[in-house]
Amino acid sequence: MQKTNKVFKILFWAVLTGILVLAWYSGKNTDQPTAFAPQNVRLSDPNLLYASLTSSGLCGNEKGERGGCSSGLYVYANGKSVKETGFTNEKTMKKSTSSTEKQLDTSMISQVKKLLDDPLLSVENCPMREIMDAGWDYYFMMNDKQIWLRNPPEKCEAIFTKIDALIEHQ
Repeated sequence: MQKTNKVFKILFWAVLTGILVLAWYSGKNTDQPTAFAPQNVRLSDPNLLYASLTSSGLCGNEKGERGGCSSGLYVYANGKSVKETGFTNEKTMKKSTSSTEKQLDTSMISQVKKLLDDPLLSVENCPMREIMDAGWDYYFMMNDKQIWLRNPPEKCEAIFTKIDALIEHQ
């Protein structure tokens, strides 16, 4: 009986340790796409410089239907910018999307790169915040390395907000 109790204690502590390690790790951003990162073919394009992705499960459309909303802003090294929006109906699970495209000039791309070079924008400085039913994913290139940040704190998100506004208001 004592041997059985000892085995259960060891199993209990091993499982508890595993859960704690997973909980700790899930609160960290990494430089690799997470399980939360959307499966999006645009994100594998080697010319992609920056992507800002948002999603929410609490929104409606102009018809009064409820569902989930998403948007993506993609900026490529050649100056191409694509803005996509989507809505998924919660009852039918049917998705509708629209997109617009524009060309950014070289000075705009330089401004985006300069903002992305901010030393604040790192995995270490921008830990993931737990936010339920909404998400903000940012993808960008830094020193030839892909960086992914999910739900970063306000200090980091403020830089991405500047980039998005700069691109959308050109």
